[in-house]
Amino acid sequence: MDKDLSSSKRLGPFLSLLFLYLLLIVLTLFLSQQVLSDIARGNSLFNRALIPVVSLLPLTLLGAVAYQGFQLWRQRKQNQSGSRLKLRLTLFFSLAAILASLPQGLLSVTFIDATLRSWLLPSLNHLQDSAHQLGQYQHTLHTLILFFYLMFALPIFLIAVLIGFTMGDDLIRPLINLETATRRVAEGDYTVRILTPERDELAFLATSFNAMTSEIALSRTKIQQTEKITAWQEIARQLAHEIRNPLTPIRLSAERIKRRKDTDPQHLAEVVEPAVQAILSEVQRLDLLLKEFSDFARLPAPKKQKFQLKPLLDSIITVYTVSHPEILVHSEGIKPQIELCADRAQMGQVFTNLIKNAVEALHGTGEIFLRSSLVKKGDKTYCRVQIHDLGPGLSEEVRARAFQPYFTTKKDGTGLGLAIVERLVFDHRGTVWFESQAGFGTTFFVELPMEEACETPS
Repeated sequence: MDKDLSSSKRLGPFLSLLFLYLLLIVLTLFLSQQVLSDIARGNSLFNRALIPVVSLLPLTLLGAVAYQGFQLWRQRKQNQSGSRLKLRLTLFFSLAAILASLPQGLLSVTFIDATLRSWLLPSLNHLQDSAHQLGQYQHTLHTLILFFYLMFALPIFLIAVLIGFTMGDDLIRPLINLETATRRVAEGDYTVRILTPERDELAFLATSFNAMTSEIALSRTKIQQTEKITAWQEIARQLAHEIRNPLTPIRLSAERIKRRKDTDPQHLAEVVEPAVQAILSEVQRLDLLLKEFSDFARLPAPKKQKFQLKPLLDSIITVYTVSHPEILVHSEGIKPQIELCADRAQMGQVFTNLIKNAVEALHGTGEIFLRSSLVKKGDKTYCRVQIHDLGPGLSEEVRARAFQPYFTTKKDGTGLGLAIVERLVFDHRGTVWFESQAGFGTTFFVELPMEEACETPS
């Protein structure tokens, strides 16, 4: 059913042009007989009643060509795919129509004129009245032949142009569909498929493309599953290692209490207090570790809304400038007009973590610089936020493992801060990275897409 409808849609324009072509032939034959009959009766060559009938079809075709030409001009101006090929096809059919009809018309007019001058008039010299009458009609016949030729040739030329437009649309449509589908695949949509009739000349391209995207989607699923398993294996190994670290002082404290109880129970109180404090401290660290892991494992999907970037950053900066008055934070580079389409709470968590890291890298004194800018990548616009500290910079080992879960250089750190930042930015279809050099500080970059669908703030 769908294939029949698709075939009907494709054949519709060609059948319409064929109908116009046959109608043109019928009108030409009818009008030629009518005009010749009027001439024979001595009437005017051009009957005013016939002028609207004669001009209706060419004007209709001319309007259709003008509309199609305007559409093609807009497509070329917008640099749409396939517009150049469509223009070339249209010019080709127009040139073919001119080259086919012009010599034929010139030959017809020349032949009739030569016949009148060289054959018919000399043969009627002995019939003075007939020859005189034919001579009077000679100019009329020339005008009549030119009129019918133009009346027939101009619509034929316009029909040829319309055929060029129609065939151009028919040929470039599969190519445009293929380009659109390829662009969607490049953006990460591997579910796209191209639907095309089985009898289409370019159906093999659609079939090959669909097979390719199916293979890519399958391979990508397998890769994602492998990556997830590998990632969770690494996280489990790191988590086991982090849990084992506080278990050692807990075990040692418990053994110390037991040993004092067995050897010198009178002085047991001397070791109980510090041992219990050590155990409580490590248990608190374990609780924090497990809480961070739980938060990392079940980060909610972002609820995107529009909000201004600068007020969010200013609120975070205020907290750290009050608690660290020796640190100067320069936020003049944040453009006040930038609006993000993101989860405000999650972006607050991202920038809080990055600014906190920058503050801690300065060890109590120094400067931090924040700036924002809009960058263009392909046909998409991104908001780029830079957080630069004038700290000592990161070592090569830290740079290689900075986003790795449970890697930390801080005594009381869990190693999940930057891993959570990376995950939140990724969930917003953005990217985060850093540049660092020993002695020159560290700059973290966060890029978030601007053209995102947003909920209306309540």
